[in-house]
Amino acid sequence: METPHVPVGGADFYGYGVFVDTVRTAAGPRVRISHGGGLSGFLTAFDRYPAEGYVVVVTDNGNLAPAPLARSIGALLLGETPPMPTRTALMPVSQALAAGGAEAAIARFRALHERPPEGMIVGHDDLNQLGYALLRQQRTADAVALFRANVEAFPGEANPYDSLGEALLAARDTAGAAENYLKAYAMNPANQNARAVLERIGALPPSTDAVLSPAQLDAVTGSYALAPGFVLRIWREGDGLKLQATGQPAVDLYPRSPTEFYLKIVPASITFEQTDGRTTGLVLHQNGMNLPGPRQP
Repeated sequence: METPHVPVGGADFYGYGVFVDTVRTAAGPRVRISHGGGLSGFLTAFDRYPAEGYVVVVTDNGNLAPAPLARSIGALLLGETPPMPTRTALMPVSQALAAGGAEAAIARFRALHERPPEGMIVGHDDLNQLGYALLRQQRTADAVALFRANVEAFPGEANPYDSLGEALLAARDTAGAAENYLKAYAMNPANQNARAVLERIGALPPSTDAVLSPAQLDAVTGSYALAPGFVLRIWREGDGLKLQATGQPAVDLYPRSPTEFYLKIVPASITFEQTDGRTTGLVLHQNGMNLPGPRQP
């Protein structure tokens, strides 16, 4: 469970259910096992430092971002100077929602998004959590309004479109739901929920995967080192490509072009780098990270 498997940036990895990363301190690197989560009404963060025997658990009702606070506490335990904790926009926006309804909440969110106060992080999770809380209360129109504002604020994020699609489907606006699920699916082809909904409502478009020749597929096969001891091996199998990371099962790669591929099993894609027609490396795009991997001889 705590063995590093999926790279998520630099020397950080995901195990089976938890993050495994290395904290750099004046006394040397320290291993940290961590995860976070939340439901409507609270957020949590869990950090464990196995070698030192430290465990940090932070729970919050939505005003603070618990992960940075947990990291600050961990830094104190490790004898480091911690950064100041941050807040999210969830609490002030939820207060505006309770006092003045959806319009007031959206106005408050837009003001904070335009000029966030010092120490506050304004992200798409804030309106997303409140929108789903409204859906559970069957306040569908208000939920749609919040999700629309979220899409306007974060047009480059796939998840707000997915959430708006769900709310529009609850409002019996199938055409609007299809439009937003299609955007979410186009931005993140690994979103199997969006794909399943599009199939159910008859709106899934035909496959846009590129058709590549065996020679084009063979041109990008090989082994690519993302980190010491962590290699992506890619080979052709029939008319497609397989990818296998160190310690993981093989998965399918789907082509968008001769140098652009994506995975369906996880939200990730790969760009192959070429010089004079020869593949020299790749970049794995996953979890907001762009991880280079040179091709091995």
